[in-house]
Amino acid sequence: MVFEVCSNSINIISIPFQTMGSRELLNYAVTLVLFMLSGSHGARILMIPVDHHSHVNLFANTGRALQSSGHDVYVLANIRHKAAVERSGLTAILIDAPSAPFLQGEKYDKFEDALIKNDALQQFSAARSIVGTVEDQVDIVLTSDLINTLRELQLDLAFVDGSGFAQSLYVIPYKLGIRYITLTATHLPWLAGIPSLPSVEPVQIKYIPEESSFLERLEQLILSIMIHAMPHFLFYKSGLLAKHIPSSEIATVRELHDRSELWFVNLENICLDSPRISAPHYHFIGGVGVEPAKALPADIAEFISTSNAPQGVIVVTFGSLVKRVPRSILHKMLNALGRQHQRVIMRNDDDVPDNVPSNILIKRWLPQNDLLGHPNVKLFVTHGGQNGQLEALYHGVPMVVMPFAADQWNNGQRVMHKGYGEMVDPRDFTEDELYETVKNVANNPWYRENIQRCSKIFKALPDPKETIIRWTNHILEHGGDHLKPRSMKVPMWQFFMWDIWATVLIGVHLLIYVSVVCFRCCRRCCRPCCKRCCSCCCRRCCSKRSQKDKAD
Repeated sequence: MVFEVCSNSINIISIPFQTMGSRELLNYAVTLVLFMLSGSHGARILMIPVDHHSHVNLFANTGRALQSSGHDVYVLANIRHKAAVERSGLTAILIDAPSAPFLQGEKYDKFEDALIKNDALQQFSAARSIVGTVEDQVDIVLTSDLINTLRELQLDLAFVDGSGFAQSLYVIPYKLGIRYITLTATHLPWLAGIPSLPSVEPVQIKYIPEESSFLERLEQLILSIMIHAMPHFLFYKSGLLAKHIPSSEIATVRELHDRSELWFVNLENICLDSPRISAPHYHFIGGVGVEPAKALPADIAEFISTSNAPQGVIVVTFGSLVKRVPRSILHKMLNALGRQHQRVIMRNDDDVPDNVPSNILIKRWLPQNDLLGHPNVKLFVTHGGQNGQLEALYHGVPMVVMPFAADQWNNGQRVMHKGYGEMVDPRDFTEDELYETVKNVANNPWYRENIQRCSKIFKALPDPKETIIRWTNHILEHGGDHLKPRSMKVPMWQFFMWDIWATVLIGVHLLIYVSVVCFRCCRRCCRPCCKRCCSCCCRRCCSKRSQKDKAD
């Protein structure tokens, strides 16, 4: 069912269960029957992702896991994500509102150009644009008939996108008076009271090896402070609380963030990433969206079949943010990939250029997970997004990473460090460089052996879906206050023990100062005595020597 808000009216559109596969529908039915026989009652849960395709997919995958355990799940999303929510088999509540300005028309072209050129100022401007757009969409929800629709659903719990630029979304469940859980792809441990040290746990935008230098650790500390401070000073100054809940005791959305019952982070922290500190209220669920490959469309299956591609296949996609590869980069990529012995299937949401090599097929959309799970795929050329890397890890496919922004550089560096692939700078590469890199990773079994070893470990870990279901049910029954550490309730200066360090430093300085003063005083007092003593000793020595000379 879809609740669609258009000009303050709500249209209800039914979604048939045919959107679910037969096996998926059977699993759902069996799980639901067992859940009902157990005497438990399903809750009504609202998913609130930010207006971005990959985020909507993360929330949809999480919602499917919860729905399979007997809960009723609704997704509050922008109307442009209607098809994605329908494919998940969940109930969609759609907001008819503009997307972020940088996602529209010429501004999107400029943003893509900023990604390619790594223009930090333009990227920051886009982030600020997202903040304003999220606030506008929250305002639409709270001022339209949609808020009444949400109240009528009698919701029990919400999942809120915890991205730094989407903090205003917490106002919605707070207005509804329901508990909420943070679901995010961004690891921000300090904001959740996790005592993470940047010297051993690198931030997501800059990877450091295990044996790091002083300058690398200093850089990590500075980046950690900046990442923690930036949302506080730039993204948390929302006027939505004062406007819609003027009697609220809470003044900022940062306080709403801290009231989250639990945190789920879409990060694999064993072999793709590195082990990180966790806590009872903070859980890593990397891989919640990965699954065995399903059947491919007929035209794609024929193109990548073993008979038509005896040397294997290379998959090339750059995620939902970089939809159109700039022609200057695309030209070099086509020339480099056209020289490979493998067939290449590439996603690019633009007109197909002229003179595309015969071994390359370009399509506007690709079933990425299903392609990576095909046994004839030898290599994945990617921008280094979290979801794509998790799918490559699950299926054991080595990668060539061409990062554009944010955590993609960190993701590319860790792929290199762990031997799962190589990285090519999309801003500055030659046709020959890309050709040799792709050829090496696609044909060298060392990369495939490394990532397939990690894939076996990954599949042997606890299922993240089970983690989500277990802890969500725990929150529904008991709440989450008892799970939160004391560190969430203390100010930052206590969290980092700045008062202790200051006391120790002051004490050491005082000790050194007193020691120096005492030494100087003793020296001054003892100097006359030392002079008299030395003089007396010299006279005695000289007298004895003179008497000895006379005796001789």
